[in-house]
Amino acid sequence: MTMGDALRAPAASSTAFPAAEPRETYGPVAGGHGARLLRIGADDARRVLVVVPPRGYGANVFLPVARDLVRALPDLQVWAVDRRQQQLADLGGFAGDLATARTYYLQGRHHKAAADTAGAAGWGLAELLDDVRLAVREAGAGGRQVILGGHSLGGLTALAYAAWDFDGRRGAEDLAGLMVLDGGPYHAYRGAGIPTGITLDQARAALAGIEGGAVFEEGMSAALGLGDEPEAGAVWWQLAARHALADPHGPAELAHALPDAFAIGRPLTNAGLFGLIADTLAPQLGHAIQSGRLTDTGDWLDLGPSPLARIAQAYAGDSERSAREWYSPSRAMLDYHGVIGFADSEVARLLGLRLWHTHALDVPVYVFESNFARGTVGEAARELAKNTRIPSLALHSDFSMLHQDILFAVPERNSFLKTAVPFVESVTARS
Repeated sequence: MTMGDALRAPAASSTAFPAAEPRETYGPVAGGHGARLLRIGADDARRVLVVVPPRGYGANVFLPVARDLVRALPDLQVWAVDRRQQQLADLGGFAGDLATARTYYLQGRHHKAAADTAGAAGWGLAELLDDVRLAVREAGAGGRQVILGGHSLGGLTALAYAAWDFDGRRGAEDLAGLMVLDGGPYHAYRGAGIPTGITLDQARAALAGIEGGAVFEEGMSAALGLGDEPEAGAVWWQLAARHALADPHGPAELAHALPDAFAIGRPLTNAGLFGLIADTLAPQLGHAIQSGRLTDTGDWLDLGPSPLARIAQAYAGDSERSAREWYSPSRAMLDYHGVIGFADSEVARLLGLRLWHTHALDVPVYVFESNFARGTVGEAARELAKNTRIPSLALHSDFSMLHQDILFAVPERNSFLKTAVPFVESVTARS
């Protein structure tokens, strides 16, 4: 099936996942400092799953899997968090037609004013968790049950929240359960070749660099091969996704502007170009997904568990939301290094990270791992169970899946969905 066929066909489903369109809204976190929420599902649901995106990603990355979850669990609403740095993205060029968007983003550089970015030097984990707490407490209003989760470093964020001290109150007291997808503490990312943890001297040097002006990470766009500017990768993905949805089989309107690493020397369709970026030439395990392949004509053929149309629907976004962040504060990544040991360490204290209740963690935890870290996510989860008071650990592995398949695979080929639904139901029953 080509991408165009997928767009015309009914959404893939089974008897367990009826294809009803859930309600979706997007707006600010009440009382927050720019963080926003994508809410999917019925407002009168009795339970809410609040999810935090991976590093460098926005709330819209959860769009397909959140829709599937609330179809399977009609009494569940999913709230995906957009960190406050998303307000710095200049998405206004996506408000018009595709020609306008191409001109806006490919023929100019669009940044927020320096005055808008000045405060971002201090946007670390503490600020994120304050925003998440506002969302969690709003979600739990009226006695609703709240599960907190996240993908990749978003999963570590959820665990940090549970162990965090909020003015003498443990974050875990707000939660009925935790859901960690391809992430975690300790050595969870070792199998993916991702170094974690830092020394005191390294932390001091990083703080000095941030104070000296290294406010945003520069590596995300470069890692994607789409440019050196921090926002280049996010802009390219959103532009390519919107073109792929609008005219999947038409000649690629963006081909002339492709960076050299993606110029393959033959014609592409709009779907083929987006597939090239999202799948064929994805450079790192953290961005890897199994969608399909280019055809001889430069079109896209879906073969894997994650159809390109589902990926494009998330990344297309609109003039308010995106599946990628334009700017990722360096302080946030520094703080993740400070909490990866999941202990009140010297580095954590230097950084002001209130990780004071790790051993007291006492809510059920669900962990899912793909082949992303080749088993070290599961190893870290078992260590977490030994070091805390969690009453149960639901650990599930599917090494046939890639890191991003968790978010985009169709329900009948997504082991996360098949195991997450029983976990949510078990937490409800326990409560």
